[in-house]
Amino acid sequence: MTERARDVLCGVFGATTGFSLHRFVGGKTQQIIKAEIPFGKGPDGLKYWPTGWLQHILHAAAAYGGRESLLALATWGADSALLTRTGHIFTSHIIHPAQHYGSVPKSWLGQATAHVSALDIYRRTGGANVAWFQPYAQLLCEKQHRPQLLAWPAKVAVIPMADLMTCILTGAKGHDQTTLQSYGMLEKGWRGLYGQLFPQMGKAALAGRIAPWPVFDQRTILPGPGGIRVIPATHDSVPARMVGFSQCPFVLWTGNWVGTAFNLADSPGVQPSAESLAADIAFEGVGPARAAITNIAMLGTYWKALLEWAQGPQKTDYQQGAASALEALDKGLEVDLAEILPAQSEQIDQIAVRLGSVCAVSDWPVKLATFIKSAAKACDQKLQATAKVLGLDKPTEVAIIGGWAENAAFVAALCSLGYAVHIPPLAAEATHAGLAAQALVRGNEAPDFGEALKMLQAA
Repeated sequence: MTERARDVLCGVFGATTGFSLHRFVGGKTQQIIKAEIPFGKGPDGLKYWPTGWLQHILHAAAAYGGRESLLALATWGADSALLTRTGHIFTSHIIHPAQHYGSVPKSWLGQATAHVSALDIYRRTGGANVAWFQPYAQLLCEKQHRPQLLAWPAKVAVIPMADLMTCILTGAKGHDQTTLQSYGMLEKGWRGLYGQLFPQMGKAALAGRIAPWPVFDQRTILPGPGGIRVIPATHDSVPARMVGFSQCPFVLWTGNWVGTAFNLADSPGVQPSAESLAADIAFEGVGPARAAITNIAMLGTYWKALLEWAQGPQKTDYQQGAASALEALDKGLEVDLAEILPAQSEQIDQIAVRLGSVCAVSDWPVKLATFIKSAAKACDQKLQATAKVLGLDKPTEVAIIGGWAENAAFVAALCSLGYAVHIPPLAAEATHAGLAAQALVRGNEAPDFGEALKMLQAA
C-alpha cells in the first residue's frame, strides 16, 4: 500500500448513532471522532439539523488529514436542505434549518398519492422508497411552516444533505449520483412529478429549484481545506452493501435497522414493478452498486434493549448476550416476531415485557435466543420474498455486514435455516470500510473495490 493510500479518512453521519470519523492505517481502523449530533427543535416543534455544528464538525474532520489525504463522507439518504441564493455566494447565513426526517409526518404521503398513484411515483422515480419519499414530504412540511421561503422559488434551492456537506467543505455545487438515485432524482422526467403532486406549490417553477446543480462524475475528487482531497458525500448504506457484495450477491445489513439487499450488477434488466412495490423493495445505488433493498425492522435497537433488560443494572455487553443466546438456542421456544416487536420504535422498552409474557421460561438467555431465532426467521422470509419478486431461486448463501456480523447466535440461527453465511473482512465497520475502498478506487490507488478492501486489510 502506498503512503497516500494509508491515509484515508471516512466520516459517517448515522441516523441514530451520530457522527464518527475513522482513519484506515496499516490494516487497522482508528476512530478519531465520535460525536452525538445535537439536533434541536424549532418553535414549530419539529426536529432540525444544527447547521452551525455541521459546518464545524466537517472542518474539524478535514483538519485531521494532510495534503493529498483522502476524505470520504456519507449520511443517511433522507434529509434535504433548503438554501437561499444570493448571487453566487454560499455562506452559512443562507442555510436555513434543515428538517430531520423523523419530524416529517408520514400522513403527507396520502396527500401525494391522492394526485398520483404510489405505483406511478415508484416507477417514475426508479424505485425510490415511496413510503418515505423525503423530497415531497419535506417540501410539504416547509410549505406549512415556512411558506415565505417557498414563495420565492427563483431564490431557493432544495438539495440533499449529502450535497450540502460537500458544498460546505469544498464550495463545490454538485450532486452525488448515488444520493440522487436514493431520492428518486436520476430518472428522466422526475421533475414533472412535482407539478402533478403539489400544484399548489408553484408547479414547475419550484421543481426547477430542486436539485438544481450539475451531477458529479463518478471519478470526481474535490480540493478541500489544507490540500485534503474530498470525495463528494454519498448515501451511507451503499458503500456498506458493497462490502457484503464482495462476498455474496445477497446481503443482510445490520445495525439499529436490519434489512436485505440483492446486488443487481448482473441483473441490469430488473426494473421497479407492482410486485416489487408490494414487497417493499426499493432500488438504490448506481452502476455496480445498484441494489434491490428492503427494510425489516429496528432489530438492532430491540436487541440492545433486551440486553439492558437481561441483567438490569449489571448490564450485559454485546458479546456476552450473543454467547448466552447461542448456548440457549437449542432450548428455547420460538415465537412470532410480530408478537414481540412493539408497533412503534419509540416503544422499545416494551419488548422485554412482551418477550417475558410470551415465554414460559424464566431463563433470560433462552429469551434472548428466542428473539434471535425470530429475527433470523424474519430475515429468511424477506430474503425469499425478494428472490421470488426478482425471479431468482431461493438464496442459499448470504453475507452479513454491520454489528450482527459479530453476533454468533444470529449467525448460528441463519445457518440452521439452511444458509451458508459469509462474514466479509471489515464487516462490523462496513460503512467506513466501504467508503474507504470507494475512495481508493476513485483516487486511482486501487484498480477495483475488491482490491481496495485487500489494501485496507494489508499490514
